[in-house]
Amino acid sequence: AVGWQLYERTSNAWSLGLVGVAELTPVLLLMIVAGNAADRYPRRMVIVGSTVASMIQASALAFLILIGRIEMWHVYAFAFTGGLIQSLTQPARQAFVYDVSTDDTLQNAIVMSSFVQNLARITAPPASRAAPSSSRHWFSFGSPGDACSATRPPPLRLDSPLLCHHRL
Repeated sequence: AVGWQLYERTSNAWSLGLVGVAELTPVLLLMIVAGNAADRYPRRMVIVGSTVASMIQASALAFLILIGRIEMWHVYAFAFTGGLIQSLTQPARQAFVYDVSTDDTLQNAIVMSSFVQNLARITAPPASRAAPSSSRHWFSFGSPGDACSATRPPPLRLDSPLLCHHRL
């Protein structure tokens, strides 16, 4: 959504490419550190913290769009911040699937987790384009709380009996 926001304002492919670089640079630089953090700290807390950070980031970006004060450097900063958040959450989410499943359900859990993430990536851009042009920018980010919970379901309740199946 950040790249679309920039491209619709500038029609500049170079700027769109820089957004991609800003999003992927933290992922490449922090891959090993983030994997270590996913193993060292409680995964559920890493996921909840990164989801809250993502929601705050999306809310701030949506607010700037709504008041019409978004600038190029904001887009690059939000893309970089989003990459930081994503680099921390992905290893924890992938390992969390293993934590909350049994040997019998692990394969299905991995398939469902991948399916939900890829479905969100595939359906969000066309859904954004289908929105009326007056609300397109807001729709592409959605209500920030809804966007986070829809594309990334939060981990199970803290008192869920499924969390008793930890394999450490």
